[in-house]
Amino acid sequence: MGVIKVSLVGAAALIVANFGAPASAENLKSVIHTLNAIVNPEDAWRLEDQARRYHRRDEERYWHGYAAGLQHQSRERGEPVPEYHGWDRYQRPIDPDEAYRLENQAQRFDRPDAQNYWRRYREGLGR
Repeated sequence: MGVIKVSLVGAAALIVANFGAPASAENLKSVIHTLNAIVNPEDAWRLEDQARRYHRRDEERYWHGYAAGLQHQSRERGEPVPEYHGWDRYQRPIDPDEAYRLENQAQRFDRPDAQNYWRRYREGLGR
């Protein structure tokens, strides 16, 4: 529970730092939903890569640190920890359902280029 609170405070600070003004309740709900859904380092690495592609350095550093914290927690619990291998570090490829989720996320965040990318990605997979 402490990780969620720290994550929420970090996300709120990141939003305020990026926009300079308080974020709308809808944007904050979206950020909270995203943070609650991220429970493994691979998801955080994926978001780190996405931030790198869009040249959002603050977000990139945030997700890198978030993944490191998740890895540390896993080690403390004695669970297996995935290795950080660079761009091909994911244990599973992005399937059509994940691409659809990323397309919807891009739409919510008003990122038409990313939305088109994930739509074309899904089409390339045959769905």
